[in-house]
Amino acid sequence: MARRKIVYIPYTKDEVQERISKFDIRHEGLIVSTFYDGRIISNVEVSEKYWSFDFKNFAKDIIEKINDYFVPETYTLRINKGAQEI
Repeated sequence: MARRKIVYIPYTKDEVQERISKFDIRHEGLIVSTFYDGRIISNVEVSEKYWSFDFKNFAKDIIEKINDYFVPETYTLRINKGAQEI
């Protein structure tokens, strides 16, 4: 199986915030749908015990905290569906 090449993008806080703002995760019944820029990128069936994580707000908050300490030179953003498992 071919591996994807990781692309590093020059970091600007506003651009990262804009990209993160395009994500939307909806948990309806046993289906978790992940949207990016208004289009669906994943539908995943989950158990009744599944909990939706507010990735968008978490990511925005952590970016603010990171910038208090240093400014990254590059970044990469990779989202792999809308399901996390423990």
